[in-house]
Amino acid sequence: MQQPKGFVLFQRDEAAFGIFLVQKGSISLRLESEPGKIILDRAVTRGSIIGLPATLAGGRYSLTAVTREESEVAFVGRNVLIQMVKADPALGLELMRALGDEVLQMRATLVSLPRNPGRHRAPAPKPPENRRPANRVLAHSKG
Repeated sequence: MQQPKGFVLFQRDEAAFGIFLVQKGSISLRLESEPGKIILDRAVTRGSIIGLPATLAGGRYSLTAVTREESEVAFVGRNVLIQMVKADPALGLELMRALGDEVLQMRATLVSLPRNPGRHRAPAPKPPENRRPANRVLAHSKG
């Protein structure tokens, strides 16, 4: 689905309803200390999966996701994703790797935060060496 610049895909503390696969454009993952006070702003691009930790856990999104430019994303609902993982355990392992990559990227971002409070633009993460999880999820969701 095509989304205009500034479109909110999900908000922090909202119940997780699924994942988004970035196919074109870029998405801003933001952490706000209070409405309008952005303390972390990380860009993700093509091939990224967003909303995965909260969706798999059945919890709430920990960040807000907003399109930085006109972007194309695919959506996979939580129940569909769970069924896909049950049907293809190898996909589950790939998603676990994607979660591990996300944890490592976030830790690197936290280490780079300035010691004084205020807005911080995190460096864009290095693209994963293998973007297969996003491609496999997308293929399964269409099949």
